[in-house]
Amino acid sequence: MVYYVVYKASKNIVIQTHLPTCLRIVGCRQTNKTLWRFDKALKVLKLLEMNQPIVLKGIREVSKARILPLAHTCV
Repeated sequence: MVYYVVYKASKNIVIQTHLPTCLRIVGCRQTNKTLWRFDKALKVLKLLEMNQPIVLKGIREVSKARILPLAHTCV
């Protein structure tokens, strides 16, 4: 099962800059600037327990928007 997490940034700048590195070490992938994707919830939740994490259960893949080419229609 794939999960996504969003957390409140810490006011402490050292913790704020250290958290993304720790999340990558635990196996998270940064999908968006604030959205992280992971498989194992226990380690991630333990790491983010002081930052009010919000966990989303992913049933569909979250991805960047694609721009589709326009069809050439002449009227």
